[in-house]
Amino acid sequence: LDQAATKTATTYFLYTDGSLASNGFAGAAWILVKHGLIPWEIIGKGSCNLGLKQDVFSAEAHAVLEGLRFFSSLKPNLTITGLIICCDNQPLLHSLATGNLDNQECPRQILLLASSLSSHSINSIWTPAHRDIPGNDTVDLDAKAATRTSTLCPHTFITRKYLLEKAKTKLL
Repeated sequence: LDQAATKTATTYFLYTDGSLASNGFAGAAWILVKHGLIPWEIIGKGSCNLGLKQDVFSAEAHAVLEGLRFFSSLKPNLTITGLIICCDNQPLLHSLATGNLDNQECPRQILLLASSLSSHSINSIWTPAHRDIPGNDTVDLDAKAATRTSTLCPHTFITRKYLLEKAKTKLL
């Protein structure tokens, strides 16, 4: 990751995390940073409580989508050439890399938004959790804290997995 950061100061890094608390609430967090002469410059960040209808995969996907939405809202800037999505959820990265073969809604929205940003190079990298990677550690703490907030995110998707689990409990 350090090598990627030193190649160009015009590449932004989007760190994301999804968390599932013991009370069943899911949280999502993202932080967009620019690496450069100082260790990093925070461009924007966000977190939200996703309620009881999400799993870790969906929470991570939600964080990527929210961070990508923020990135796409930045004023066009010729010095921004790329974005590296730093994510510790390998199944999500695999889903995005293979074109979302399971046709899940949030990854589908991520791929649609990413395709609309064709003027930027968008890549992803797996960042192992709890390995002293500052951006990853920041979003890990923020996602966990988001599970304890009282306001639920208005942009939460109801997942197919949640609906299937609810249907199963109704049938049993």
